[in-house]
Amino acid sequence: MATKACVERHMMRLHGEKKEKPRTHICEQCGKAFADKKTLIQHEITHSGARPLSCDICQQTFKHKASLYTHRKKVHNIAIAKKVVEFMDTQNAGA
Repeated sequence: MATKACVERHMMRLHGEKKEKPRTHICEQCGKAFADKKTLIQHEITHSGARPLSCDICQQTFKHKASLYTHRKKVHNIAIAKKVVEFMDTQNAGA
């Protein structure tokens, strides 16, 4: 179950107007700036030779989750079903 904050962050990031957060996380390799540490860490993989993800069908490796998803969809005709998100009301959880 997703918390309300997680869903709101998702909705703003992917479907709404973005409120610019300060980009304080800087890549030491190229100087590109990111608003959060997680995105910086994902970006840093592009500079390394690491390919931490692999296809469970053919064992081809990938740097990014999106690349693995696209591979599975196009090569193996497998797409992960979209999840239905259910709000978890943290304010009235005990009521």
